[in-house]
Amino acid sequence: MFPPNNNSNKIKTIIENSKSFAILLDKNPEEYEFLSAEALRGALNIKNRLALVPSLGETTAHLKEKWQTILQAETNPSFPQRTAIKLPKKDYNIEQVSYKEEGEHLSFIITSKNGCQISKEGIFVEKIPPEVSAVFCLFEDKEKITEFQGSMQLPENEKIIFISPNEKTLTEKIFGIIKILDENLISNENISTLLLAALSIETDNFSKRTTKDTLSLGSMLLENKASQENVLKILKKENTSSFTQILGRALARTYADNSLDISWSFLNYKDFQKTNNTPPSSLVLYSILKKIRKFVDQSICILIWQSTNGIMATLVANKHDDKKRLFLLAEKMQIKMQSHFFAVGPFKNFSLAEAHMREVIKGVK
Repeated sequence: MFPPNNNSNKIKTIIENSKSFAILLDKNPEEYEFLSAEALRGALNIKNRLALVPSLGETTAHLKEKWQTILQAETNPSFPQRTAIKLPKKDYNIEQVSYKEEGEHLSFIITSKNGCQISKEGIFVEKIPPEVSAVFCLFEDKEKITEFQGSMQLPENEKIIFISPNEKTLTEKIFGIIKILDENLISNENISTLLLAALSIETDNFSKRTTKDTLSLGSMLLENKASQENVLKILKKENTSSFTQILGRALARTYADNSLDISWSFLNYKDFQKTNNTPPSSLVLYSILKKIRKFVDQSICILIWQSTNGIMATLVANKHDDKKRLFLLAEKMQIKMQSHFFAVGPFKNFSLAEAHMREVIKGVK
């Protein structure tokens, strides 16, 4: 299905020569990105590789809870926790450091040449970030990797691989990596189910970004123990009565602006109150926009909504290929993009919010 190429050969070499990996996501990843990352982590764990997926945003925590019935079955070996005990060299002329076991304790004996006694105030205990041999980045912006430098020790650039969808979906690419790791991993129920969930969401239930290879992968996953029943069960839980009501109100006030290639949606504070969605969280707003973009063709979806502090506008790209325009809009408004959506405001009223967004959007294609 997926013929080998230079990049797959590079990945194969890295996998064969690495024991620990980091799989990096945006601050608030798309659901299919999270699921693909978890499938890859599970596959690496099964092959006795350590795999770390740092959690940075509210969305990631929500997705872990949402998919926990599948994720819990994975065996996740932990990275060794390393701690440094530091002493200021200028204050102590250290001659020797040793240790010995004393019952339930491990004692460190530090001998200084100048006879100066070390006080507990002069000892610093510091956590050492885990060291990874290779990194898979499930995003395109190479500058974003600097955000992870404090949480891990990154390898040289040659062992950092950026993966994003183009003519193939992200799920297909992750499947290709898992196949390089071990072709038999596809028969693992958890991994095949995670990949099926990711592929279904990424292609909007095989209605978008679907090729012959995409359909073949979906069929293969079902043939190899993927539980479609579990995927549907989890997805249905999201459609609560309160969320369905707020989504219905947003869709009723959605219209397309083809001249700007934008869809506009509006919600006032009473909408959130009457549907038990107060205060409106970024997660709920993003979930609303994710549903809206299934019904529109415009490149950017904008939800203008009322909070207790004023009127806000939240923007999201419709498809992966539209993210470039979203980044340009953020740049024009001097907002640093950290995820797949962002909010601006507050504004005094809905009219001012829409007028401001129209002015910003003009000329950004």
